[in-house]
Amino acid sequence: MDDKKQKAIKYYNAKLARLKKIRTSYESTWADILDNIAPDLKGYLNTENNDRGEREDQLIYDTAPTDYWQKCAAGLFASISSPSRPWAQRTMANDEDNEIPGIRAWLDDVTAKDRSIYHQSNFYRGAFSMYAQLSAVGVAVKIFEPDYDNIIHCTVLNVGEYWLGINGKGLVDTLFREITYSAGKLQELFGEENLPVSVRESITDTNPDGSDYKVIHVIAPDTQKLAPFKKPWVSMYYMNDKFGDKQIIDIKGYKQKPFAAPRWYANNNETYAKMYPGRNALGNCKQLQKMIYDFMCALELEVRPPMQGPPMAGDFQGLISAIPGAYNAIASGTPDATIKRLFETNPQFEVLWQAIADKKQQIESQFYNDLFMPIMSNIEKEMTATEVNQISGEKMVALGAALENFHTEYLNVAQDILFSYATEAGVYPNIGDYVAEDDWRKLQGQDIKTEYVSILAQAQKYTDASKITSTLQLAGMCGQLDPTGQCLQKLDLAETIAEGAKLYGAPGKMIRSDEQLQKMAEAQQQQEQMQQMMQGASTAADVAQKAGSIPMDTDNALTRMLGVQS
Repeated sequence: MDDKKQKAIKYYNAKLARLKKIRTSYESTWADILDNIAPDLKGYLNTENNDRGEREDQLIYDTAPTDYWQKCAAGLFASISSPSRPWAQRTMANDEDNEIPGIRAWLDDVTAKDRSIYHQSNFYRGAFSMYAQLSAVGVAVKIFEPDYDNIIHCTVLNVGEYWLGINGKGLVDTLFREITYSAGKLQELFGEENLPVSVRESITDTNPDGSDYKVIHVIAPDTQKLAPFKKPWVSMYYMNDKFGDKQIIDIKGYKQKPFAAPRWYANNNETYAKMYPGRNALGNCKQLQKMIYDFMCALELEVRPPMQGPPMAGDFQGLISAIPGAYNAIASGTPDATIKRLFETNPQFEVLWQAIADKKQQIESQFYNDLFMPIMSNIEKEMTATEVNQISGEKMVALGAALENFHTEYLNVAQDILFSYATEAGVYPNIGDYVAEDDWRKLQGQDIKTEYVSILAQAQKYTDASKITSTLQLAGMCGQLDPTGQCLQKLDLAETIAEGAKLYGAPGKMIRSDEQLQKMAEAQQQQEQMQQMMQGASTAADVAQKAGSIPMDTDNALTRMLGVQS
């Protein structure tokens, strides 16, 4: 192996060691959250064997926190990137470009193709897992690879399987993971010719999978100049140094970062999130389990109280047991040696249960269940202004920063990668079939952005949309008070419709461009002029016809005007 590759491996090993040290400080909190809230994710933290079926919920007496966490993940999935409804709309980054005739129709067809690709690929299959990890530990990772059959293929990593690094702007730009593969799996993934001899030789007739080997995978900016075709991002799989020349088993290059690592909310220059539902609710969740344990103990003491009474054969040990159902034998001759309760209890079960209910409600709110339920119940009907203000004003503020991060660090990345892969595959409609050649030249090099039209995105925009509705209602009332109608001239109705369509996420094909409106106005004006000319010509012909029927040899207005004497 050449010096350049040896230097690169040494560089990446040193960087991985540093990132492992950073992540260590977060792992104890993650483990606590997984123990008490998300036990199904626990097997992936600090273990090489994550494909296990044992239950991991030994510390959980009441599954309410787990239910709230799963509802939070489901609510995020359904409200941000649901497969059953549009959640993203392609648009030109420069608003003026959106006025080019035909461009809106092309963007709508591109958006429709995006939806088709997402459905055909496995994008949605891992989406719930992304939101489950985000709400539990505040971070999630998805890798996007080009796919010959479906354009894009996604791999969702589990908490504990990866280490992240950030750049000077605080954005995640480096991903490491350590994977244990059998020799047979390595051969399937990377080809026999790319594996060290000792790895290939471990595959035998009696051991078709071969031995297990640890492989390091890194995705990062290509500072070491290893990526083919000088692409700015590199993906490299390599093994430890005992394999010599075959230490690096795969290198790929990418035009853009091929993974997304959204965080719920991260402080400046911090790699992982510290503010997210799982961490915020952890104290209440642990307290709930203690309250449930104490409540059930008190209940069992009432149902099966410890007893005392005369000694039975071999019973008297001189010790007192207060566990439920215990029987304490007292010495012979003790006054009042009848069988009775060892002690009296008077637990206030209603008070205790109400305290437990209040604690559950706190946890439910910390997982935003009270936000998702109103939104989900209004999916099929138009929300009223009151409902919108309630959701946006009271609940959306708390989730607003996190939603912005989901868009920036997850969905924007997915949209950019999909557009790149789909463009390279040539599956998008030809823009030249939609716009004129001169306009097509103007669009060269112009950026395309994504407008989000999901349930949560629209809930955020509904406040602005309600302002438009309120303004129109005010204008209507003023119009009734102003018989001249001059006050209504203050409104630009065409621009109002355009702005409202943006806020409501209406398809671009519904809205005509300014140029189209101008051409329609000019055509209407020409039509009106033609009608006036035709009407004028008709009037002149009628006059001429009538004039032709007037006798010229009699005294009348026409002969007097012309000076003709009869």
